[in-house]
Amino acid sequence: MSSGMLTLSQCSLDISQVINRVRGAFGGIPMKAVADLPEIKAAEGTIDRASRLVIRGVEGLEVWRGALIVYESTWMTALKDLRASGKWAA
Repeated sequence: MSSGMLTLSQCSLDISQVINRVRGAFGGIPMKAVADLPEIKAAEGTIDRASRLVIRGVEGLEVWRGALIVYESTWMTALKDLRASGKWAA
């Protein structure tokens, strides 16, 4: 992500990169196994709100970067918890 302004195109690229990393970590485990968890839904809402605020110039890029970090870590935590539950092996 470049410094300065955030565009819709850059948002799409950034979130695609995060999703690709998450997909890679999930491997053969379907992401839908955790997609409906409240924390995943909340992280998705955070991404939506952050992108709108930063694109409109209400917030700075650090808000977008923070939202991406939270989004990715939420998915990774859900994967870790899923594996720990024994429902899916690593």
